[in-house]
Amino acid sequence: MCKITFLMHSCYLVELERSYLLFDYFNGMLQEDYQREIVLPELKEEKWLYVFSSHFHIDHFGIEVLQWKQKRENISYIFSKDIRLGDNFLIRHGYSPEIKEEILFVKPCKQYECRELKIHTLFSTDAGVAYVVEAEGKRIYHAGDLNWWYWDNESDQEKKNMERHYKDYLQDIAGVEIDLAFVPYDPRLQDKAICGIEYFLQVTRTKALFPIHFWGEFDVLENIEKQLVPDTDTEIYLPAQEGDTFLL
Repeated sequence: MCKITFLMHSCYLVELERSYLLFDYFNGMLQEDYQREIVLPELKEEKWLYVFSSHFHIDHFGIEVLQWKQKRENISYIFSKDIRLGDNFLIRHGYSPEIKEEILFVKPCKQYECRELKIHTLFSTDAGVAYVVEAEGKRIYHAGDLNWWYWDNESDQEKKNMERHYKDYLQDIAGVEIDLAFVPYDPRLQDKAICGIEYFLQVTRTKALFPIHFWGEFDVLENIEKQLVPDTDTEIYLPAQEGDTFLL
């Protein structure tokens, strides 16, 4: 059994028997769409905490997570390599450059191990990476900003390129069984918001899916099940508020 907690935007906490996986924590005070802090539940001290950041955007990464190392020894950081933490930058923000020794920096389309985790990264259609993580018998996918983005102000060729890239990047996990998937459903894309989820479910065998990147617009989430083909075997879990938890 695992416990999934929706925190904010694309940030979810996955609790397993021996560990926590925290994805894309950021400083909500710096994001004008939120301007409030993410509230973490109380974490059990004996469980290892893995902190994943998919890329450098301020709605996916907060440097504050490095402070947690001062209070918690059993913590590992896995950051996309586009999160640039130069020595001078770290010093200006009150961190010793030595903190980089605690971070596993990852590139797209690579395989990594971090303690008992196996990590596979995918290219993103925006920035950084998407993660496929094998942990305690579960395979967990977090898209970051890997999505089928569809912007009205782009040319037809740009839209075709986006579709091709999205489909190409997901070929790395075509046919793979995914226990938990966190996939964007961005209301700014309007009726095209479902495209990324729909194709992801076509090419993977996903048991449970959670939306991310919906900018706190909880009311739009009910459209997901309406827009999806009715014969999907995937369970769709829709948070109704920040802090909602799900037991699987």
